[in-house]
Amino acid sequence: MVGRVPHTKAHMNVTNRTLDRLMQKYGIKSDYGLAKKIGVTPGSVSNWRKEKTQMADAPAMEVAKLLEIDAGELLAELQAERADSPATRAAWEQIAGRLRQTAATIALGIARFFGFFHAQTARASVDHFATNTYYDKDGCDATGRCRNQSQVTT
Repeated sequence: MVGRVPHTKAHMNVTNRTLDRLMQKYGIKSDYGLAKKIGVTPGSVSNWRKEKTQMADAPAMEVAKLLEIDAGELLAELQAERADSPATRAAWEQIAGRLRQTAATIALGIARFFGFFHAQTARASVDHFATNTYYDKDGCDATGRCRNQSQVTT
């Protein structure tokens, strides 16, 4: 494919991975059934799978809704997949990572506010989903860990 950066093993195909998740979640057995669920033609799904075309934003929004995931994060990951240079891909991957971090921080705040999780469990969840760490002016991240100490008691 001219003009696209080849995928590496580390950069797994976001489209196929996302479509597979959707099939698993809804017990869909074929790409035909998947196409019906998303509201596109079977040929569209086939072309996405074979990387002949890219998933457009409207079906991506529907997929995000069905998977109950953040649409902005999925759109950023798809943009990274479409990137025509390593620098552009890296920029979109960074945006997706920041969105993951923000979502994880919000989830942690809600969990702490309502007391749904033990603090250690909540911190582990944030660490699992967030790939980037951002520190505030005091050198602490969103989980309460600070650079100069292993943990802040809550």
